[in-house]
Amino acid sequence: MVQIDKRIVGLALVSVILSTLIMLTIAGERVEEPVEILKNEYPKILTGRKSTFSFAMVSRKRFENVELMFSMMTTKSLKVKDMIDSRKEYNATDSPDEVLENIVKFSWLKNQTSLLEIEPEKFEREITFQGIGGRMVIYDYTSILASLSGEDIAVEVPLTYCAIIDENGNDYYFEGKSDFFYKPELNMISLTTSHNDNESSYLPEDQAWGDVKLPMSTAPKGILEYHSVEKDDTFSVIYTVEMTNTPSGFGGPVKEGEMDLAMVQMIRAYLDGELFDEPILNLIRPR
Repeated sequence: MVQIDKRIVGLALVSVILSTLIMLTIAGERVEEPVEILKNEYPKILTGRKSTFSFAMVSRKRFENVELMFSMMTTKSLKVKDMIDSRKEYNATDSPDEVLENIVKFSWLKNQTSLLEIEPEKFEREITFQGIGGRMVIYDYTSILASLSGEDIAVEVPLTYCAIIDENGNDYYFEGKSDFFYKPELNMISLTTSHNDNESSYLPEDQAWGDVKLPMSTAPKGILEYHSVEKDDTFSVIYTVEMTNTPSGFGGPVKEGEMDLAMVQMIRAYLDGELFDEPILNLIRPR
């Protein structure tokens, strides 16, 4: 009878176990995300010329509901009446929340919604822009107030607020709402949204024709909702802007050590009501 060295058997078993663990690890690493962002291209600088935004996503599983939400926040030049304390200054160690809490309209909205036990979505992020580090906070009341007052009302007023304090103690304030761009009816010259082969195109009122090219006034206000989404369904949003109307403070003077930041775009995907990953933030210069 042939004798088998137990050490060899032991080594063989260890090898099998390790191989199985490695395969399980590899299999775990190959688990796909529920959706994949295929494209997120945007103009880093907004000039007087035409600029194009392009976003694309594919689903990797089935969903009852997929919602894409685009928000655009723009820098605002604050007046004395806009601030609770117009003389307030900040340090690099201060929280960007303090910037928002010094804004009259934000402070009022926060107090009123707190009484109703309404909590906004809040996002915090460390950023670096033009070589300057900073901390950012965003409050968004859109979803909760839309469910209470209706989406049409919610998208007409600023419900998204952003503040930054950079490493040099400079503060920045932005406000906006759910939409693809600032005043799209004036600044957007084309918009195309698609879900697989289903495409909708929008043009300015004087260029729209029939059911093929729809007037920009009928375009969705930054919120796209899809039902019964299948695996490998694709979504895209492409639009071109030409700045003819700018917010107050856009392209204003910038001191040394400050960020020349004009707009913050936030893109989110909600899958069956749950936020997918962290919001995409696109930071845009005015020049």
